[in-house]
Amino acid sequence: MRWLGLAGMKDHVVTRLAVDDGYVLVTHNTTDSRGLYGREDLHVGLVAFNTAPGLMSLDLQMRVFRLALSELGGEEAWNEVLEITVDADRAVMIERSVFPSSGLLIRFGNVDPS
Repeated sequence: MRWLGLAGMKDHVVTRLAVDDGYVLVTHNTTDSRGLYGREDLHVGLVAFNTAPGLMSLDLQMRVFRLALSELGGEEAWNEVLEITVDADRAVMIERSVFPSSGLLIRFGNVDPS
């Protein structure tokens, strides 16, 4: 968000910009972002990274981002949330769901984020 001049902005401001201007939002703040995106009828996608406390580093962030790009595969992610969770043992869980909706597409497994 720094390159848009939005560093330090409130989550609802960033969400509004992403939704209105057609950005896929990538966040490490899953809980707040899900709440804000849950109010939207239409959005181009949300990518959320979840990690065990103290685990996120720039290296892991880049690896998980590459994993997200691979998982999306160039597909449009209309009204989808892609969550990538890395636990303390570095096991990775990927969940892709239609949101807001009751439809849920989930894939579980250990994936090497490298």
